[in-house]
Amino acid sequence: MNTELQQRIIKQATRMFFCNGIKSVTMDMIASQLGISKRTLYENFKEKNELLLACLENQEMEKRARLEVYLTNRKNVIDLLLNVYEDILRFMRNTSPMFFVDMKRHYPRVNDKYENDKECHKQAMVDLLK
Repeated sequence: MNTELQQRIIKQATRMFFCNGIKSVTMDMIASQLGISKRTLYENFKEKNELLLACLENQEMEKRARLEVYLTNRKNVIDLLLNVYEDILRFMRNTSPMFFVDMKRHYPRVNDKYENDKECHKQAMVDLLK
């Protein structure tokens, strides 16, 4: 499989899912936006659930990379926490509430992973404050 193409698919799908919600975005719409066939899309991701998981895993990796930058550039713990808080606000501002509703209602396995990751981040922030 073409990793560069998979990354393009993940990037586009993530934008679409976050802006419009999950249910309102079809695999056909994603393929159309990328200028690829639906067959090519399904050769890379067997189903929407798999693509959604890949999108969230990619977001998690990007979040961890930003956290590493914050950790190395911090002046103090408060500065670090402010950077993380700004990151969360930016994410929430750019994400449709329908994304969370759809994930919870239609993709419970994905929602469980998201909630687990969120809980780990909360615990890490509590540890920093201690």
